[in-house]
Amino acid sequence: MPDDPSSLRSRTFGAWPRSAWLLATSRMLGTDLELASRSAFVERLKGLGLAADLSRVSRWESGQQAVPTKVVLAYEGALGLPSGSILATSRSLLRNSAPTPPPPERATYGEEDKGLQLVQGLLERALAGDALCGGEWLQLTVELARFDYFFLMADSWQVLCGRLVNELSRTMGIDHLRRYEACVTLIGHDIARPHMLHALGSWLTHPDVQLAAPAVSLLREIPEAPAGELVLRLLRSDNPTLREAAVGVAAGKAARGHFDTLSLRKLEKVAARRLDSHETTRAAVDTIDLVAHLPDDGFERVMRGLRDPAKRPRLQLTRDKGLLLPAQHINVLCRTIAGQAQAVTPTARPAEPDALLEKLVKELLFHVHGVRRRMAGRVLALSPYGPAVADACVPLAGGVNEVLAARAWDSLLVLGHGNRRDEVVALAVGEPRSGLQGEALVSVGLGQRHLDEHEAEKLLAVARETPHADVRASAVFALGMAGPGHVADAGRASEESARAARWWTATGPAIYDADSTPGPAVVSAV
Repeated sequence: MPDDPSSLRSRTFGAWPRSAWLLATSRMLGTDLELASRSAFVERLKGLGLAADLSRVSRWESGQQAVPTKVVLAYEGALGLPSGSILATSRSLLRNSAPTPPPPERATYGEEDKGLQLVQGLLERALAGDALCGGEWLQLTVELARFDYFFLMADSWQVLCGRLVNELSRTMGIDHLRRYEACVTLIGHDIARPHMLHALGSWLTHPDVQLAAPAVSLLREIPEAPAGELVLRLLRSDNPTLREAAVGVAAGKAARGHFDTLSLRKLEKVAARRLDSHETTRAAVDTIDLVAHLPDDGFERVMRGLRDPAKRPRLQLTRDKGLLLPAQHINVLCRTIAGQAQAVTPTARPAEPDALLEKLVKELLFHVHGVRRRMAGRVLALSPYGPAVADACVPLAGGVNEVLAARAWDSLLVLGHGNRRDEVVALAVGEPRSGLQGEALVSVGLGQRHLDEHEAEKLLAVARETPHADVRASAVFALGMAGPGHVADAGRASEESARAARWWTATGPAIYDADSTPGPAVVSAV
């Protein structure tokens, strides 16, 4: 199996070993165990029209070199994976593997004539309001980006980019990642970028916006000064949804060197003020991420200004090692989770310990950098190990250790709920720690399927009865995403809830792509 020898404290990681690991595990541990044989898999690839042999498959799965787009798409087709799922993950890995990564291959889904026909058909459907799944959005944008110049009317750009930002915000898992890569592809194109930025601005300036993080996170992909200035303004916003979403993005842009000296000094003040909180929530971890990626002099100034000197050793260790907790406290736990995942995942042959699996689990749960955590989670979630790793996180989420519980809830946002959905909902509804209950309820809302009637009633009760405004907001969020039939009732809990419920009613609930959702799927077009 491929491995990534990069250090956890490094600001870079190996994109190709991780992509190769995803190719290899998807083949060897997929639903069709016959394809665990390379010879059988070679024949499947040949049947799809790809030139393949045992040597090539070995090279593609070794992680030593880039894998062409046509090969990635062939793997998706041969293994029955959602279109664009591995491609979106590979492109995201490459883009986040270094502060200044190489650009992705300027590739096409087919021959030139076929590509033009594909663009025309998908563009007509998008502008007409027909439903497109995440794979089709990615196909459309990748094909458009092959052309240095193309012309669309302003109204058409408004519809196209507005739909994409709307759907980006209302999806999760691989449905979300495929649309995210589609957005990044357009942002990277000179012709499309102004229209995408206008669509982002329109979405984020709504006074009652309830889904800000997906749109705000796109600012991380723009190195130019205006994006950094906007992030700084969002950090001072009166809207807590925008303010909290901007913290992780600021950390990501600081890690990539997107801020000038004056902006970094402003970030120091924001980070120092937020570090006085004792929260274990995702926003608090994002603040630690931001501090860890400040320049040396800025980090030292923040450390000297801490009101609680007991925090200094932990912050220094986090900056030095890249982990939120000391390694000796988490190594056994991560090794156990990885071993359990291997033990319960069907395989055609005895499994040896997988070093990269263990490393991905450690990054997902405990790496300080939010981008690194999310990338590890996305690779794990798409791999055959995803459900088992999610199952192992659920007991941690309900445990007495508040730090581990917070890390587990954050991980479940990316992984989904595995095979323990009922337990997740019960834990979220009954969580006695208000800070963690808000995180838990958000996880329920992002659980990749609609709430059933019984689940929705439980969340509605939380929204009505909790004395905590942040918990009530999270319950309304979960109902807005996954329980649209009850969100209006939740709006009666407070004036803030009423405004949120009206926004959800106008915007619509979560979107679930038919090609990636077990059972009945809902694909919504706006």
